[in-house]
This record gives sequence, structure tokens and C-alpha cells, in this order.
Amino acid sequence: GSVVLDTPGYWYGQPHIGGRYIATYRARNDGTDRDVVVHDRQSPSTPLVLGAGDGIDQHSTDVSGSRVVWISNAETDGEVWYDDLSNATPPARITTDTRDDVGPVIDGNTIAWIDGLGIGRKIRFYDLERHAAGVVDACNLPNGLCIDSGRLAWMDDEKVAGKQGVYVYDTETTAEITVREVDSSVRRIVADSVDIHGDAVTWSEYLVSTDDKNIWVANVRTGVVAQVTNNVATQPSPAISGDLLPWQDDRTGDNDILA
Repeated sequence: GSVVLDTPGYWYGQPHIGGRYIATYRARNDGTDRDVVVHDRQSPSTPLVLGAGDGIDQHSTDVSGSRVVWISNAETDGEVWYDDLSNATPPARITTDTRDDVGPVIDGNTIAWIDGLGIGRKIRFYDLERHAAGVVDACNLPNGLCIDSGRLAWMDDEKVAGKQGVYVYDTETTAEITVREVDSSVRRIVADSVDIHGDAVTWSEYLVSTDDKNIWVANVRTGVVAQVTNNVATQPSPAISGDLLPWQDDRTGDNDILA
């Protein structure tokens, strides 16, 4: 209930929490530098700052337990970096390609990211335990990549011609599930709205004719797909954990949180 990070001359964005750690990034008010900052809730007086004052942008953080990932722009293209705060091993670069990697996520042993910004970009992943890399080839314009227990979920545009869809890929079995596909001339899926936890996947979609965004949920084990809200309003940003599904909702005229 109190301020966690507040450094004069900086603003903070995109916080994520994993156990005792909160990972975020900070940016100088003059726009000259972005750094990764990790707040340890058991040692709150000594946040770890990665890249302070180096003039290079480090951003797009995620955290799982003591493991943190981010994008560094030390090169001409973005690269995925990783650090385990539980040991003294220096941060390591995960990618060494010439693509502009974006959107890293981590859960347990698995790091995943999108390998560029253009059409035909792919989802790639790396297993820290086995030191094994993998790729989800059948992508076109993946967005909103998320991960839970080795399962990747995302929204894709034109992966199938004329369709937008929500998809899940199991990095252990390499099996892919089509959770939902819609005719993109009639319906659209909000690009960054997908979330996954256990067997449950959630997202927001809308009719092109009305632009009323509503929350949907699916169970990838049973195949059941259900619409949660059906309002002349905007519900764009769901999240899921266990049996709890909260989302942003403006049906009252304000941006509220419902669940």
C-alpha cells in the first residue's frame, strides 16, 4: 500500500511481479536512457538497476521467481537478455540474431519472445534447464504473447487468410491448439488482450460494426469457449489466475475493474 519505486528524474512503466521480486523499467525524464529495475520485497532499500547511465535502452521486462528477462538495444536490433537474481552469474544475452526481438516473457524455465516486427515474424523460445531453443513457425503477425507452465498463448492476424485467432502452443509436446478464429471482416480480437493460466485462456474481441469490446474465455483441455460479457461498452483488458477473471470495464462511464 505504499510507494515501491520513486526516483526523482525518472518515470516507471510495465511492472511485473514474480514471488518476492518486482521487475519494471525506468526512463529518464529527458528520454536519454531506460534501465531495468528490480525491487526485492524482502530487501526494499536496495533495488537492483541494470544498465544505469550506460546510454542504452533496456526495457520490456518480465519476471518469474528470481529470473528476469528484458530487451536491450545495445545493438542496432533489440536482443533478449536474462538474469537470475539468486546467483552471482552476470546477466546473459539469450539471442544473437539480427532480428529486432520484442516482447520477452518468462515462466519457470522457459523464455519466449517474438523475433521481429514485420509480417511473417515467429515466436521463439528457450529452455533454461535443457539449454534448448525452439520456434513456432506457423505465425504471421503474433501479438500479446504470454506464457504459463510451458504453454504459449497469443493472438495472430492472418495466420489463416481472412482470420484473426487465439492460439496456444505447448513447448514440451510442440502441439498447437486453435482456441478461436474469427472472420476479420466481421470480428476482431484485441491484439494485446490474451492471457493464459493453467487450462484457461482469456481475451477481448469485438464486432467491427459496433466496436463494443467484450471478454471471452476458453478451456483448452475441454474445448469449451464462452463469452463472459455482452455489453454496449468497452472491456479491453482481461487477466486470469486460477478461477479469477478480472478486466477493465467502462460500462458505467468510468474505467472500472470488474471480475
